[in-house]
Amino acid sequence: MLNKKKYIKILFLFLAIFIVIGGFTYAYKKPVIIHKVYNGVIKDVKSNELIGDSKINLDINYEKAYKIKNFNSVDRLYGTITIDDIEYEIQGITVLNEKNKYIGATAIKNGESKYHIFLLEDLEFILLGELGDDEFVKQIVAPAKNESDFDRIIQKLP
Repeated sequence: MLNKKKYIKILFLFLAIFIVIGGFTYAYKKPVIIHKVYNGVIKDVKSNELIGDSKINLDINYEKAYKIKNFNSVDRLYGTITIDDIEYEIQGITVLNEKNKYIGATAIKNGESKYHIFLLEDLEFILLGELGDDEFVKQIVAPAKNESDFDRIIQKLP
């Protein structure tokens, strides 16, 4: 039979292991809060002409998924995106392809998808496609100042 001191030591050891494992799990799954501001340009899809500038504020929670051997996990993000002073709810996931990975998201207002969003190269670049009548009517690319920047960034799409 275990004496009282050994029983307390074993109980303390199990408690310490539980706290360490729980702490690592909590810290790993805790979302990273990201705030990023982009300045970009808007292109009309039909006329293929630049039609203006756009300011985009991204306020998201980025949550890493658990990694399992031989299984590609999916990270996710959620929060808000403000496009030219109009706020939308945003939800997205990491998409893996042969070349690289990117984040695909949707901006929603009043239950309807308004923009399809691609976040590339660790949120360095953002591409938005505005939907109208179930097709793209405008594209917004950031950071960009002119058509040359627009074309350079749009080529980064997978």
